[in-house]
Amino acid sequence: GQEKIKGLIGELLFLKKHLMPVFGPGPALNFWQGPEGAPQDFCVGQSAIEVKCKSGATRPYVRISSEFQLCSQLPELYLHVITLGKATSEQEGAIHLPGIIADVRLQLTSVSYEQSERFSDLLFDIGYIDSDSYLSYSYFVTNESTFKVVPGFPRVCSDALPQGVANLTYDINLLACAKFAGTPDWMEES
Repeated sequence: GQEKIKGLIGELLFLKKHLMPVFGPGPALNFWQGPEGAPQDFCVGQSAIEVKCKSGATRPYVRISSEFQLCSQLPELYLHVITLGKATSEQEGAIHLPGIIADVRLQLTSVSYEQSERFSDLLFDIGYIDSDSYLSYSYFVTNESTFKVVPGFPRVCSDALPQGVANLTYDINLLACAKFAGTPDWMEES
């Protein structure tokens, strides 16, 4: 559904906008761990990054889909939130899955056929099949913010759950996250 589409747009935007320019297309793709079942979307060196998309009009919440998502095995964890506004595919600057996938694929193809193939495999793993129907889900990026997840951050971790409680889904209020704003040192201020 739409939430899944927005989620994938968010991950691909992060890949294209923040990782590829800094690390190059090939290495950036290797950081994308989510499709292979990692609890966070990206792992970059000592940092894990969870990317979330939300709609501009809705209340300031993002949905966390497991008790592992905001609790990383790595020394650092960041939550990157992209706010999307509705657009039509004809509008200039509008982003949609076919467009962003074509952009990423082009960059990967320019450096390595293998990485371009790997990208196709990852998309296949998460169930993406090229289709014009995705054009009806077009958006503008209205805002991006990054938070450093440290003790005191609003989250639930598996070790804090009563025995027998599992598969948690919960919302966090981004207003309560404001004081945790912070980015990994490699990330350019956007």
